[in-house]
Amino acid sequence: ERLILNNNKIGLNGIGLRHPRVFSNFESLVELHLTDAFADENIVNITTDLYEVFVNSNLSRLAKLHLEQNKISVITEPRVFCPLPRLLDLHLSNNQLTGIDFNIDCMSNLRFIDLEGNRIRGLADEQLSALDTVQSGNKSLVIDLSNNPFSCGCNIENLYSWLHTTKVIVRNSESIRCIQDLSKNPLDPYAAYRNDCPSPVRTTLVDGNHGNHKLIMLLVFCAVLAFLGAVLYVSRFGLKRLRPEFNTSSRKIHYTTIGKCEEQEIHV
Repeated sequence: ERLILNNNKIGLNGIGLRHPRVFSNFESLVELHLTDAFADENIVNITTDLYEVFVNSNLSRLAKLHLEQNKISVITEPRVFCPLPRLLDLHLSNNQLTGIDFNIDCMSNLRFIDLEGNRIRGLADEQLSALDTVQSGNKSLVIDLSNNPFSCGCNIENLYSWLHTTKVIVRNSESIRCIQDLSKNPLDPYAAYRNDCPSPVRTTLVDGNHGNHKLIMLLVFCAVLAFLGAVLYVSRFGLKRLRPEFNTSSRKIHYTTIGKCEEQEIHV
């Protein structure tokens, strides 16, 4: 079954506490569409109210949940989706989320997370690890991170590295750009700020061998210095050996004045 409640003004102010079993008669519900479905009042607590609704409703068959365009910016209840054990697709595009601040390891069947068009500037290491954990339990996990204002420079070095090593399928990864120039800059932390990265960062990814190169250069420099020192030492030692011989030779030389040559005898 499919329930579509898009483009409504559902008031969520305490609905989870006042009507926790609002979906209790939808045991066979497979798809729930709540795109732009809630009133703006108290929207900050939407995940807390939804958690109370989900945990008190029998939605054990729900496979697809659409929550696009609801101005969700804060996850006040990280367990909000955990009462949905068979959830496959979670659509959260065009909200105001800044990260994956909800539990995903409790959704063992999750196959797709749509986070397109949010306000994500970067993802923490633990959030990336959580994605890898879900991936390891599934045949495949797909995530869409496109159209987010990712930071440029070293702040997203971990995300850049993760994109090149994870087994999670990142949809539209080739279109991901950092915010400095969305039309030109790929998601490369070294594209604009390569020289400003702290040295531990510069030696981890694109410049991963830079540290080794510096060490090799240092060793070569030391070897050259040692060689020059040896040459100077040998040259100095050789000069010391030649100096006594030069002095001895000098003492054996006698100087005489040049006089008139004796006249030759003439024999008649």
